[in-house]
Amino acid sequence: MAETPTTSPQAGGDFQSEAARVWAAMPRKAVFLALLGAWVALFHWQGNSTLGYVRTPSLFLWMENAWRSNADDQHGYFIPLVVLALLWWRRDELLALPKRPWWPALALVKLMISLHAAGFVLQQARVSVVAFFAGLWAITGLMWGAAWLRATFFPFVMFAFCVPMANVGDAATFPLRLLATKITVALSHVFLGLDVTQSGTAIVDPAGRFHYEVAAACSGIRSLTAIAAIAAVYGFVRFRRPWKRAVLILSAVPIAVAANVLRLLCIIIAADAFGQKAGNAVHTSPWLSLLPYVPAMAGVFALGRWLREDGADGTGGAGASGRPAEPAPADSAAPVPAGRLALLAVSVLVLIGLTSAFLHRQRTNQKLAAPGVKLVAAPVRGEGGQIIATNTVALPERVLDYTSAPVPVPAVVHTMLPKDTVFAHRVYTARDGFKVDSQVVLMGADRTSLHQPQYCLTGSGWQIDSSDTTSVAMTLPRAYNLPVMRLRLSGRFRDERGVPVARGGVFVYWFVADGAVTADHRERMWSGALQQLRTGLVQRWAYVICFASCAPGAEEATFARLKDFIAASVPEFQLAAGPPLN
Repeated sequence: MAETPTTSPQAGGDFQSEAARVWAAMPRKAVFLALLGAWVALFHWQGNSTLGYVRTPSLFLWMENAWRSNADDQHGYFIPLVVLALLWWRRDELLALPKRPWWPALALVKLMISLHAAGFVLQQARVSVVAFFAGLWAITGLMWGAAWLRATFFPFVMFAFCVPMANVGDAATFPLRLLATKITVALSHVFLGLDVTQSGTAIVDPAGRFHYEVAAACSGIRSLTAIAAIAAVYGFVRFRRPWKRAVLILSAVPIAVAANVLRLLCIIIAADAFGQKAGNAVHTSPWLSLLPYVPAMAGVFALGRWLREDGADGTGGAGASGRPAEPAPADSAAPVPAGRLALLAVSVLVLIGLTSAFLHRQRTNQKLAAPGVKLVAAPVRGEGGQIIATNTVALPERVLDYTSAPVPVPAVVHTMLPKDTVFAHRVYTARDGFKVDSQVVLMGADRTSLHQPQYCLTGSGWQIDSSDTTSVAMTLPRAYNLPVMRLRLSGRFRDERGVPVARGGVFVYWFVADGAVTADHRERMWSGALQQLRTGLVQRWAYVICFASCAPGAEEATFARLKDFIAASVPEFQLAAGPPLN
């Protein structure tokens, strides 16, 4: 059995008296509270520069809005309480540590201030969230020493779960969705005898009786975060050796995949036996949604039991050797020269003040630049026919011999992206039946409207065979080369008769802002950062797509037709152009 936390002889009594005892034992409280107040004020008044989702300068209000807006992030409300509980659980061990100001921690504070400034300028609020919590940890080390930093690293690292990841976690968890889908299909074939096929992250019945899309919440950020958080707390409480804690946390990845495969199998079995509605009922049932967590938690605890073979690690709040925490050295809370302590505090306050002034200047000068595409007043409709916006990009109705029709915006797209995102989507059809899918997504005040297409393509069943940066020769408004990213695709899809058919495809995209065109994500972000530093303008980037499906082997001919289409259509709606050709 693991030992319970060991308390000092004076410990005990009710919570109020115990809290008073702990508070009285902590040195330099006034200076710490002053630095803490300044640190919190910096992130409240100059914490957030992304004004698309919620218009507030406070990083805390931005973070709370992100937690409230997505169920995958709502655990963030509880993480600070978990960290405080873990610190309280080990209070006697922490009180026994020698506590003296530690100047080297000032370097970590400076680093976190710089990280926040970078996140502010680049509109990366999540970077600022990391900077806030890491800086808070650094300030505690500044006041109470290196031993305190070492002892509290693991509780503080739990704050990583406060970072809202639901809207960006697909990049990290998408491979898990693919893996869970592949394993589910394989198990369905081998052990259940079910004839289902995989199309990206979709599981499809060849007879058309059901079709299930493995969404991110099913095999992605939600289950992975929940299991990793529980494993982290369990590892902290049960073990002292860092490598054992790390093993438990990393085990969340395979355990999350296995747990979600179980859930997917339940959905597929229900859908195969009783149809799509039955599968949907299993999927949406709040009770059945909890089913995978039972074996997942059992797996975490079983791994913990196996790691603790000799029972030597469950020391709880005792010292590293399993003995009660020794009292702190007599001089650990001895008075520090007032001049040195004042210099340390003033150094931090000056850093915070200068950073606040710089960020205030950035915010005051911040304005949204003009877009690099033409906007028109026209209704944009969702899948149900409802009007979701009244402005769109001026994609032409006719291009060369192509006619076109508008495409409704899927609910999963317009509900996930910031409200000021502008959409335009048309499908063009040539006289010979050749089709081009053309889309534009224009960001508003928040750059998170834009994303990388690789995950969407793979999730819809396409395999990316190659990608390269190339260009399209343009003649209007002047002769220049338009840089584009070209993806060559392949996949197997079922036709209207249910017969698998091999298909190829060419997917072309680029980004355009006022006076800037690029096909590279990093160049786009770097350009935006420099523009904001120099002028205070937030570049309003648009993400432009042209896609055409083709027979396998016809990719070059398809790209040639896409280049003709792009050369003719882009001058109709794109305002920016590349450098003129000599």
